[in-house]
Amino acid sequence: MYEPEKRPDAKMMPDSDSDLDIYFEYLVGSYRPAMLNKSREWHPAADVYETDTCVMIKVDIAGIDKKDVQLILDKDRLTMQGVRHETVESDRKRMLAMEVPYGAFRRVFELPGPVCADNATADYKDGMLTIRLRRREKPLQRKMVVKIY
Repeated sequence: MYEPEKRPDAKMMPDSDSDLDIYFEYLVGSYRPAMLNKSREWHPAADVYETDTCVMIKVDIAGIDKKDVQLILDKDRLTMQGVRHETVESDRKRMLAMEVPYGAFRRVFELPGPVCADNATADYKDGMLTIRLRRREKPLQRKMVVKIY
């Protein structure tokens, strides 16, 4: 995260990994394509918010077939995992930029409280997966797979 007191001078070269991160953040802002984790899985961007009655999660998974995505609700945690398959055009000569991540992805969302698994819904439209989880009084006692429509 960019911290103004650590802002590098434009004439100085960074001397450590953390300085390099700060310098990168200063140059390009907070934009970064979907990040890779240590296991080389990437995680898609998501917005998580709550209303009085439910927790909403919107995930950007454009170009992914919904059959390649799995949602598992386990107590107060929602795990989303799947894969984006790379399509290679036969007329591609050389890659000039590659910002779209391919391969396995995984996200784990810690929910702010108990949700009702029986009323969980997931809709996939125009590249956005919208997950609605209704609140409940008691924690979920079993693991459940959420179907995507």
